[in-house]
Amino acid sequence: MFFGNAFKADFASLATHPPLHERIRRIDPQFDGNFPKLESIHSQQVKEASLEREKALISSIRDNLEDAKMGRSSEPSVDGSLSQTANLVTTPEAVIKAIGAPMQEHFLMAQTLLSELPDQIRNTAREPFGARAVVYALLIDKDEEIRAWQLEKLAETADQEVFQETKQLLPLLGDLKTEAVLPLIDITVPALKTLSLPQYEDFKANLDILIAADEEIDLFEFTLQHSLILNLDAVFVGPVKKVAHIYGIRGVAYECSVLLSMLARIGHENEEQAEEAFHFAAKQIKARKTRLQFMEPQECTLAKVEKALEAVAVASPKVKKWVVAACLQCLVYDKKITQEEAELFRAISYALECPVSPILSEPIR
Repeated sequence: MFFGNAFKADFASLATHPPLHERIRRIDPQFDGNFPKLESIHSQQVKEASLEREKALISSIRDNLEDAKMGRSSEPSVDGSLSQTANLVTTPEAVIKAIGAPMQEHFLMAQTLLSELPDQIRNTAREPFGARAVVYALLIDKDEEIRAWQLEKLAETADQEVFQETKQLLPLLGDLKTEAVLPLIDITVPALKTLSLPQYEDFKANLDILIAADEEIDLFEFTLQHSLILNLDAVFVGPVKKVAHIYGIRGVAYECSVLLSMLARIGHENEEQAEEAFHFAAKQIKARKTRLQFMEPQECTLAKVEKALEAVAVASPKVKKWVVAACLQCLVYDKKITQEEAELFRAISYALECPVSPILSEPIR
């Protein structure tokens, strides 16, 4: 079946029929949306195999922790709590080689995070109605006044079944670990790609409404716009063809400085550490007559980052990969990856069409 790259193929996006719920309702308007749960011998075997993999992963993590205690390795962490099963890359060449290449460590890490979610959330995120509800629920504000306004607007504009699902998910997602948010968003993508074009347009409009509720865009919302929406737009609208007219880092030196300065500031405790991280990353770019500058805080807003991404987006693929590689150097400077860093790095890599996980398999040098 795999005429192309099996890792990149997304058969859920080859939607030749409406979603299953809709097809059944056209035949039986009384269909309540529930499917009886049937479990075959094969599914039981799959579960058993999955449990064995999880046991092996736990054993691997324990081994890594023992190695760390004995001083045999230096493992990074996300938000200081989550031990990684892979080391980090510290050479741009290794990062560039890894861009776009999925690795077993990435899948295992995401699987571990998602396995801790309630079954209802995982199952809901994998079908079109539920996937929309999951994304909506993640955008509902904790402030009671803003939340009430968001839900009121959503009741007016969203599909009613999706709206009800959103309300049911809110208590379940309230205790969601921050590091599980991006993997959860990822598993909604195949289902969201099966929406009809009108459904997607409504979904996208509702996201704009929810994001605009507090009259400011936070980092998670920014990431959502520059990863999830870009991903889905490529399916529903079509890929945007950009003609490259910048062929050297020098042409985007200012923009690269903005991106690195923003990453450095959100990922380090003080200005001194942020500047050290910036210069560490900047040194990795060895381009003649190119000087990167640590920018002032007012030059490192999300609005400035968005403009920087727009400029770098029309650079050559090689330049974009070098920018992403430099950003990763900044990300891993202190051998810790915070949730905020991961979100911004994700937005940068997707916006520049160079998606790459911050968890890579090359050893620290």
